[in-house]
Amino acid sequence: MPAAPGDEGTAPRSIALPSFCLVALLLLATPLFLRMPLTNDAILFDLQTMLFSEGAIPYRDVLEPNLPGVFWIHSTVRGVLGNSSEALRLFDLAVITAVTWLFGGLVMKSGGTLRSAVWLGVAVLTFYFGSTEWCHCQRDTWLLLPILAATWLRLYRLGRDLPLTAALSLVEGLLWGAGVWLKPYAALVAIAVWLVTLRGFRSPRQGLIDTVWVLLGGLVAGVSGVAWLVQSEAWPHWLETMRQWNPRYLAAGRENWVWPRFQAMAWRMQPWFALHLLSLPLAVYTLRHFWRHPRDPAVGELPCLALSAIYLATMAHVFLLQHLFDYVHAPAVILAVAVVGTWLSQPHRAPCWRVAVLAFGVLVLTSSPLFNRQRVRLWWACVTQPSSPKLQDRLALLANPNRSHLERVAEFLQQQSPQQREVCVFNSDLIGLYQRLELRPPTRYVYLFELLMYFPNQREVILASVTASGHRFVVTDLASCGMPISQALAVGPDGPTAPPPAYRAVSRRNYPWSQRVVFRSGTYLVHEITGLSNNSSVSPAEGSPPVESSIADR
Repeated sequence: MPAAPGDEGTAPRSIALPSFCLVALLLLATPLFLRMPLTNDAILFDLQTMLFSEGAIPYRDVLEPNLPGVFWIHSTVRGVLGNSSEALRLFDLAVITAVTWLFGGLVMKSGGTLRSAVWLGVAVLTFYFGSTEWCHCQRDTWLLLPILAATWLRLYRLGRDLPLTAALSLVEGLLWGAGVWLKPYAALVAIAVWLVTLRGFRSPRQGLIDTVWVLLGGLVAGVSGVAWLVQSEAWPHWLETMRQWNPRYLAAGRENWVWPRFQAMAWRMQPWFALHLLSLPLAVYTLRHFWRHPRDPAVGELPCLALSAIYLATMAHVFLLQHLFDYVHAPAVILAVAVVGTWLSQPHRAPCWRVAVLAFGVLVLTSSPLFNRQRVRLWWACVTQPSSPKLQDRLALLANPNRSHLERVAEFLQQQSPQQREVCVFNSDLIGLYQRLELRPPTRYVYLFELLMYFPNQREVILASVTASGHRFVVTDLASCGMPISQALAVGPDGPTAPPPAYRAVSRRNYPWSQRVVFRSGTYLVHEITGLSNNSSVSPAEGSPPVESSIADR
């Protein structure tokens, strides 16, 4: 961990307890973490990586509203570590460990002790290991690594006359540029960090020269990414996606920002999400105090300023511009932990804060899934047994998808000997079936149900592609489409492989519910395509499964 001036005298015994807790946490959580299932987004990017290796063109053969940075990461990780879920999770673990290490460096640069830095590492990892699988292996958290690395390089250069200053500035720019290819909001964070640290340079001229080199590094990263898009023949399709699809995708995110979803998401992250109530005013106060007292900041103030700027820029992004997804808010919670932890690490904090920290720690120990007795009992199985749908279901913190039921669906479809592109999965949670069956999607619209909901203006284009694809089967999830879970799991007189009693057939024009159900496991239905009309449609309400009393509202 980067050393701070004056930390050399820290007694080894002073870090014994936090070090023990950190090691114990890693020993407990790592096997459970590595065996947890991957979320559908991670599987989608793996699928794109596989298709690209077979000659597919990015953005043309799979609709992807995001920038290609995450695709590059998956391609590299899969090429080096292999295709197992544990391999990608091992990379994710390395990233969050590096992020934690950089947070510790910022704590020590701000005047905190090594002991405080280690405790902060324990807190960050406890939150991350206890979060749902939806938050893991996501580009939002991976983006923290280039952001913090670039910030650390910037702080390292301030006030120094280094022979390699230009080279370090160029590397910082490359890091910011790489972050933009993951998510464009990295540029907003870069501007925020630049503004609060500019006064740390010895002279305006030095700051100007440094800025030029940083911009040059960002330009190199940008040109390199564009060159890849051109070389892979993805450039025109990427432009089409950015112009024709992304505006509506952003609008759909704002439309789905509703209180019940936010409440459920915040509850899944408690008690950590509540730290925003403290970290937000702390960050605002730090920046407000800085701007009200225009003077050259002390060395120890700059890390706090930079961290506050990163946190506030991230909060603005996730609350004002992004979809309401757990993994979008996970980095903001991690930054909230870092802001509060850095503030608490400063000398001369009142003793009452120690009591508050202890009380919060007890709350975490009693509420975090990481310390749940039933999950801890799976530790030995995670160490000694291979991964299986049953083990992943027991480790998963989200109810859907149920991998045991999906395995039964996969076994049924295997008996039908489907060829490539003859199976279509309707819901994003079912995307793992493509990997399990070693099949390819029948159309470029892989998240079919979600795309129909997010892009109503493109519904005719999407359904025309589905109609022309020639697929034999479509797999749907009644619960994800809006049917109450009690009705979706109910078993009628025809047995567990028949549709639940509340399900009924609908008109032939209503895809996919108009197609005959040939198998069921849990909430998942397999429909055999018996004929599709070119006029098939799915309206927002019709996208939900038909029930006897009324159409469920998604």
